[in-house]
Amino acid sequence: MSFASGSSIWALLVGIDQYLVEGNLRGCVNDVEAMQVFLINQLNVPENHIRILTNKDATRQNIIYTFKEFLINNPAIKSNNQILFHYSGHGSRMRDPHGVEPDGYYEALVPHDSRTPDVYDIPDKTIAALLEELAAKKGDRKRLFLAPAGDLFRLPFEVLPTDDGRYLIDEYYISYLSTGRDVLRFEAPTTGQPTEPIVAADPDFNFGDSESMIVPENTKLLGRQSRDLDRGRWHFGHLPGTRQEGEQIAKMLTVQPWVQQAVLETRLKASRSPRILHIATHGFFLPDQKRDLNKEQFGLETIGGISESRIDRLLGAKLENPLLRSGLALAGANTWLKGSELPPQAEDGILTAEDVSGLDLLDTELVVLSACETGLGEVHTAEGVFGLRRSFVLAGAKTLVMSLWKVPDKQTQELMEKFYRRVLEGRSRTDALREAQLEMKAKYPNPLYWGAFICQGDPKPLQNNVSSRTAIITH
Repeated sequence: MSFASGSSIWALLVGIDQYLVEGNLRGCVNDVEAMQVFLINQLNVPENHIRILTNKDATRQNIIYTFKEFLINNPAIKSNNQILFHYSGHGSRMRDPHGVEPDGYYEALVPHDSRTPDVYDIPDKTIAALLEELAAKKGDRKRLFLAPAGDLFRLPFEVLPTDDGRYLIDEYYISYLSTGRDVLRFEAPTTGQPTEPIVAADPDFNFGDSESMIVPENTKLLGRQSRDLDRGRWHFGHLPGTRQEGEQIAKMLTVQPWVQQAVLETRLKASRSPRILHIATHGFFLPDQKRDLNKEQFGLETIGGISESRIDRLLGAKLENPLLRSGLALAGANTWLKGSELPPQAEDGILTAEDVSGLDLLDTELVVLSACETGLGEVHTAEGVFGLRRSFVLAGAKTLVMSLWKVPDKQTQELMEKFYRRVLEGRSRTDALREAQLEMKAKYPNPLYWGAFICQGDPKPLQNNVSSRTAIITH
């Protein structure tokens, strides 16, 4: 996959930092501006081919109107042109009054004037209808790049239904971005040398427990953890199905898998840009931190002219690093959670998103993350899932494939085998996943079994095919 010449590219860019009712955001307008600079300077897209809506201009009516008039009804856009729709802003969930959605909710984009009288969010079914109309008017250009926010982080757009009873995956090739600026990394050269693949599966979460001793409460931890990680409430259950998955993937990659006590935190941290990294384990996501936006904005309590809330933010006294609020469970996680001592090589058995961001993945082409949640509460997406997804980008991985919900072991293994086979044959990362999902869909029509996985980042084929770098974390 590659971008066409600039004169054949058209883009509608929407970024919202300021809302009339919803809490304000930071960085969304910057994403749009960075995307504009990339399109003009790197791809030579004419300025009149780009329409930007930010803040007060990004109302519900104006977003839909501009999509229709600038993209769908624009006679200058030909059937062979590439069209980019970029949205950075809040996402939300809307109750489905018609009982169509399986979970009873629509996912939605949040416009600037959301929650004002007679204005509601833009649900996914409206977006799907606009995309269908765009495809009908402008032909076969059906590759989408999406940079979702908020609740939209947990929506795989591929499973959205169309008017003819099909799904968007049947018509579109969809790639995701954590931010619009990620496209700037697509053409960055890779100069280092990767190491051999690593496949880690079925960690022994109770590693070291039989020889453990209770650790005093004031003992200093080896790694930083969230203050909200209640060690007494969490327990990671055994994942026997991941052993077979890991062994099969390791066989395809001609390496010996790490299993049980070998899935150690220090060992993983010591790895250097593995060509392929596949980890089959649990993931955890803590609820988002509560913030008093009014106090942060107005700072009514001041010390020497500086608001107390600003001091708290500068010192990190109240809001901790969001990357501590999600992570992966490795060998010994349960032993640490119950307050027992672990062998040094296991550290605390918890690989946080902050830990992930410090991994050496600079020569890693692909990360596949399908960590399943522990079942304790809701999976929150703003700080939790976003943190885990973003951390792999910060570590240097070019592409992330991840699941947005728990998929049964049998179907996960099938999908992974189909995906790996296509990637190793030289298919693009996006196309390999889509083709694997469509093959699964033919066998298992319910999206539960094929729709959870998404591809975020660079969609191109791996460099040098099989000799390329890949990092995959699943289940």
